[in-house]
Amino acid sequence: MAILLLFSVLTYFLNQEFKSEYCGFRRLYRDSIENIVIYKFVPDSVNECRCSDSLILSEKQANRFVRKWNSSYSLGPYKYIPKYTMTVKMKNGNYRYFNVSGVTIKEFGSYDFHFVCDNDFLK
Repeated sequence: MAILLLFSVLTYFLNQEFKSEYCGFRRLYRDSIENIVIYKFVPDSVNECRCSDSLILSEKQANRFVRKWNSSYSLGPYKYIPKYTMTVKMKNGNYRYFNVSGVTIKEFGSYDFHFVCDNDFLK
């Protein structure tokens, strides 16, 4: 009985780890972020978009973004033209890129996460 319980617990945790990696979710840590830049997408034509002016998020906005990303949950695969793209510059020199539709967000791949992006990020 104990072996069955141990096997069930291990399977559950391994599944959760696989799911988070498979869906493309990686946590953000505020102390490892240098800055976050947001770009609004503007349609140029039917099939093309370009980025408009950029805006660096304030400390308060960056903290909100990190909290919202870390508490988001997977919605499954989606395809859409993003309203915003966010570039997170890490203190170690790496970059992470996010596409935001207003209700969902994705970092890479096609798995989206619940993320309500209000206009507070654009102020």
